[in-house]
Amino acid sequence: MTMQLTIEHAIEAGRRGMELAADRANRDDPGWTEEAFEALRECVSHMPFNEEFIIEDVRARIGSMVPKPKNLGAWGAVTQMAIRCQVIVPTGGFGRATSSHGSPKPLYRRGGAAC
Repeated sequence: MTMQLTIEHAIEAGRRGMELAADRANRDDPGWTEEAFEALRECVSHMPFNEEFIIEDVRARIGSMVPKPKNLGAWGAVTQMAIRCQVIVPTGGFGRATSSHGSPKPLYRRGGAAC
């Protein structure tokens, strides 16, 4: 018997994959998540409030300030932390990411806590 995949299962699988990727990044480079979060916060603090961006844009601006994790999914944990802390705010729109074959990714703007 095959279990039917629901959106809840898909969301949970994505969340778990993001956590595993972040755990790996922190094992490879202790403190990576916090370092990446601070680099993201610093980067967006210099952006105008109305500028929309995908996380790939922030990663490009950060450059080599933060070591590249083996799995870019580790940035998902950083992104979720930044949303919870109101460093970034989802706009509801989507932009295309070159790092994932043009797949649509959520657009964000600077949040009130970015400063």
